[in-house]
Amino acid sequence: MKGGYIVKSMLFVLVCGAFLAGTVSAFAGGVQFMGGYPKLDGKTVLMQWLPVRGASGYKVYRSEGRMKARVIGEPKVNRFIDKSLPAGKTLHYYVSAVVGGKESSKTTAWTITTAAKAPKKVFIPIRVPKLVGIHLKQEPGDKYSVGMRWENAVGTNFVGVNIYRSTVKGKDFALLGSSSSDMYDDKNVKPGMTYYYVATSVDRQFNETKYSNELSVSIPSPAKVAAEQKQAEKEAEPTKMRPAKLLFRIPDKEESENKDEIPYAAMSVAVDEAVGHIYVTSVVYGGVLVYNLNGKYQFGIRKDGVDGKEKFGTAMGVAVGKGGDIYVSDYSGPTISIFDFTGKPVGTITIDTTKMPEYSEVLMNHAKNHSIAIAKDGRIYICDPAVNSIHVYNDADNKHITDFRGARNAMEEKKFHTKLLLNGPAYSAVLNNGDLAIVDSGIARIDVLNKEGHLVNHIGEYGEGAGELYFPSGVAVDRKGDVFVGLAQSPNIQVFSPDGKFLYALSNESTNGPLPIQSSGGLAVDSHDRLYVAETMAGRVSVFQLQENTRDVTPGVK
Repeated sequence: MKGGYIVKSMLFVLVCGAFLAGTVSAFAGGVQFMGGYPKLDGKTVLMQWLPVRGASGYKVYRSEGRMKARVIGEPKVNRFIDKSLPAGKTLHYYVSAVVGGKESSKTTAWTITTAAKAPKKVFIPIRVPKLVGIHLKQEPGDKYSVGMRWENAVGTNFVGVNIYRSTVKGKDFALLGSSSSDMYDDKNVKPGMTYYYVATSVDRQFNETKYSNELSVSIPSPAKVAAEQKQAEKEAEPTKMRPAKLLFRIPDKEESENKDEIPYAAMSVAVDEAVGHIYVTSVVYGGVLVYNLNGKYQFGIRKDGVDGKEKFGTAMGVAVGKGGDIYVSDYSGPTISIFDFTGKPVGTITIDTTKMPEYSEVLMNHAKNHSIAIAKDGRIYICDPAVNSIHVYNDADNKHITDFRGARNAMEEKKFHTKLLLNGPAYSAVLNNGDLAIVDSGIARIDVLNKEGHLVNHIGEYGEGAGELYFPSGVAVDRKGDVFVGLAQSPNIQVFSPDGKFLYALSNESTNGPLPIQSSGGLAVDSHDRLYVAETMAGRVSVFQLQENTRDVTPGVK
């Protein structure tokens, strides 16, 4: 889409969209697993993590039982597959990054137990891959490379994919290279040329399938690029922007004498205007920090109450329920803790995943509670990316109502006859009509579900333009029902109507750039149009007053 003030920032370390390691080290240069990863896939463990800025490579560790962890791989990219799984063993995985020759702290252990006896082998012949994406990537020095991706390259003896290229449509293909993953980059391309690509699957006996479908791409010439850029600037569509004035930040680090008052690794924010409290979950503090509506610190809440000693493993989501009760999720465990507005513990909800349908090979009894949203009718919605679900409870008695369970991809969707496609639900918010808006981190969009868990519509799609979502993170709904979406790798926040129409992006007070924030985690909007942004990387919450006027801003035109 043309236009937009989507500005790239430092990598936002989160699971959700992404992602979700749930460790303090992840916010100090460590590694953060992507949402839904690692995962057991048959006889392999697939793990993917968000790239660490400046990393020259990574180290993947594994230990068995109580044995010391050892390095099993040193990938250069943020992806690794462990294919050497022993039967009947308990395995623990960790990942660290190597930056400037030094190794970062490791992630928290991710644990699996392999089957004691290998399942009966079912022979699957290798399949013809399907090219599903091809795109140009601009390299330094006005050069280009071509990235491509495929699906369906599987089989019992499958070892990789061969990529072929031609400069003539439909014929004269020559072998370009091979890949054992699901993607390939062609860096040997010339300006002004059009290339055609096909792929084949190969097994251990060097058997090869027929050619896949054909995709093509044209490499721009320098003159053409300059002409297109000039024309794009001339014809660029304006983006509607709504300015927001920075009121204050929570807290002022220079004025704060107590580090426990600073929301380092702030994940979620909630506002109770009736009580006059702002609640912020902090991974470093290990609980919830409470401020008044002017941003002044009041007290902290841990598992055992006000100024308690028992920290949450990873304090993640926070929401306000009936009578001002505070619901807090712990990403390290299955329990939701409930406090009254004074910080006194009043109850718990323990998530039980043992009776849920296994749509994919995800470990049961492995709930990882992320955000919490509470509807006006008392329904409590708890996002759980580990089992790819939304757990639904009733705040009248904290009893379980149902689970919205999604398939992660089209193959699972077809296999299990489910109509819900969901991959790594992270943050959520309740719309004014009672529907639920969920940040689908794996697919980079907002899914809107009704009370029965059926898909109503999608908001946004992957991309970097206005109305597109590049690593979506927090989501909130204002008094008019508009949906605010934060972007984890950009300091921008975009706003949509409940039916998915792009309305505007937020800008600074001068409408000449994005909001002055370093990252976006959880969001909240109060009845006075004040926007609260949990800045995870910066360790603070920024509070803005939304202005009434909007302005059409054309990129590159002052």
